[in-house]
Amino acid sequence: MLLITEVLTKRTFKKLYVSEFWFMYKECLTGVTLVLAITEIAKVIIGEHRPHFFDVCEPDTNKNCVNGTFVQDYTCTTTRYKGYFLVDTSRSFPSGHSSMSVFVGLFSAYIIQTRLPTNRTGVLMKPFLILVCLTWSLVCSLTRITDRRHHWWDVLAGMLLGAAGVYYTLKLLHRKYDDVDTPPRMSTSTTTLLDVKNKDATSVII
Repeated sequence: MLLITEVLTKRTFKKLYVSEFWFMYKECLTGVTLVLAITEIAKVIIGEHRPHFFDVCEPDTNKNCVNGTFVQDYTCTTTRYKGYFLVDTSRSFPSGHSSMSVFVGLFSAYIIQTRLPTNRTGVLMKPFLILVCLTWSLVCSLTRITDRRHHWWDVLAGMLLGAAGVYYTLKLLHRKYDDVDTPPRMSTSTTTLLDVKNKDATSVII
């Protein structure tokens, strides 16, 4: 989407500046890495079970489980899944798909809004591209609930985390843009004009 935005802005591949594109792409990668790291740390610390935990793990305590009892120790009895899938069933909060999709969608939408001129692409192109980004983020997040891979609060937390990551990244992005786009400081000087031929002329300071 960043590449599409630059092509539509310049109207050709020949006028693309690699430095500008790489600057935006690098900022996106930096934000994605930060959000992904926070998401993975939260998954390990909290360790919430996914909605399909019982179907995958088949814990031995489920056979004689009493409603309302907190079960701390259990053993998975399933033979259909390997260790990775069993560990992954306890990494539900927050949703990584939601945090990543919301970050990328909002970041791309912001770049489209700020860099794509309406007078070159028409009135409908910019809203259409922004709608594609936001719809993709929303669908990717909500399908994690319908697919029984996350609870609704996992998805909500992931979306908030992605939105916070976009705010933090764009705040740094704006600061760098301000530093780059700051015009050089103009020095002021005075010049004395003197008519050396006319002894009676007065000097003029400009």
